[in-house]
Amino acid sequence: MKKMKALKKLGIKIVKKGCIYKTMAKNGDGKYISKHHNALYLTGIKKAGDTTTRYFSGANALEKATEYLLNDYLNKKYIVRGDRSGLLYGTVVWIAGNTVLMKNARRLWYWDGANAVNELAVHGTSKPNECKFTVYVDSIVIMDAIEINRCTEKAIKSIEGVGEWKKAKD
Repeated sequence: MKKMKALKKLGIKIVKKGCIYKTMAKNGDGKYISKHHNALYLTGIKKAGDTTTRYFSGANALEKATEYLLNDYLNKKYIVRGDRSGLLYGTVVWIAGNTVLMKNARRLWYWDGANAVNELAVHGTSKPNECKFTVYVDSIVIMDAIEINRCTEKAIKSIEGVGEWKKAKD
């Protein structure tokens, strides 16, 4: 019982299905991943009380599940925090470890109107004229990603509505 409580604190739960136990680890997106006898279950909570489960089987179950998760992440707008590269906003097209490739990206050099990156990714900024968001680049590779926040439609509209902060005149 102590082990089960300790695992829960780490975002891992044990599920009993018949007489088979499977270990499920929770990733940062609220999805549980488990592997058991070439079968893998992904359980994700869409909203309170609404749970969906995807089942992957066969010798490449882990690869199929990984591809499913990455497709769920890819080609969507994110704010990515780099350990040294700072904060960037754009479309994530590739993730490998802490390396992230983004398209149509801009650096969020300074912002006001949000208390934290999480709030910026959910609500955007309430003070767009106080923000310093750079010009867009076609693509950028961040090799020190430590945090990836998916943006809501509200945040996307807000962030993309902030004018480009630049010194060079067109």
